[in-house]
Amino acid sequence: MVKIVGLGQPVLDAIVHIPSDWYLGALETTRGARRVVLAQLGADAILCGQISQDQYARQYMDEARAAGLRLSMNTAPHGSTRRALCLITPDDGQRTFFSCPGIDDHLTTLDPCRGAFRGARIAHFEGFAFLDEAACALAREAITFARSSGAMVSLDVSDPSVARAIPRDLRRIIEEGLIDILFMNDEEVCLVAGQPQSEWLFAATQISTWMQDGLIVFKRGGEGSGCCSRSGVIHFPATPTTVVDTTGAGDAYAAGFLYGLLREWEYERCGRFASEVASLVVAQTGATLRDVSQLLLVRDRFHALTQT
Repeated sequence: MVKIVGLGQPVLDAIVHIPSDWYLGALETTRGARRVVLAQLGADAILCGQISQDQYARQYMDEARAAGLRLSMNTAPHGSTRRALCLITPDDGQRTFFSCPGIDDHLTTLDPCRGAFRGARIAHFEGFAFLDEAACALAREAITFARSSGAMVSLDVSDPSVARAIPRDLRRIIEEGLIDILFMNDEEVCLVAGQPQSEWLFAATQISTWMQDGLIVFKRGGEGSGCCSRSGVIHFPATPTTVVDTTGAGDAYAAGFLYGLLREWEYERCGRFASEVASLVVAQTGATLRDVSQLLLVRDRFHALTQT
């Protein structure tokens, strides 16, 4: 299949469940999990960025390659891999994370990524890439290069903290017409649009008017999801499941939706598939799907559907 390329940050998560006792649940790769799920689905997925040479970097690369994800990385001679402590609450599986920056914050050249971007159908970015001036400049350079190479550009805001920190910067990027596909949850939508939480749908339609011909895909967890463009709004139901850990749910959803777009599925089919992919991830601990056979069964079932 034609490839999807992401500019992202290798991150290793420490997943900690916090009921009555605290214990270390698992170590899982997350930032980049979106590309891992795409690779597990069979898409030609490549992750570009910078990585260290410590034990966590080696673990990250081993797990990514085992999942079929290709890496195009600049190797830093010093520094450590970014890590995040994720605290998972028992009742709803929601996560709060605390990040320890690593060397990946200091990627200064696009050179390791140019070859990967050539020929890509979709170039995917995260909101974290726009948090500081130097990283934002590099991300903008990558977007310009990807678009000049014929790729659509996808952006996942990734976390409400990003929307809270740089709402004007995100709006500027959207209004400049740089983004073709925009993933946001309802809180992020309201933060960027400057609307109260109760007006999330109005905020989504407002942002869609900024996007020219682009598509905004909004995620609402157990309340479902949907997409919005100038042609209207489509809602997708959530897939019922027992939630264990929501770490990586948004990544899995975006991976499923982008996979559907690569297959040229209609939006409703993309959204329903994305919801099922996300439901598999939240039913386990960690962002990397362990039982790939379940994922492939879902994929094959959606492949067999007749386009309407």
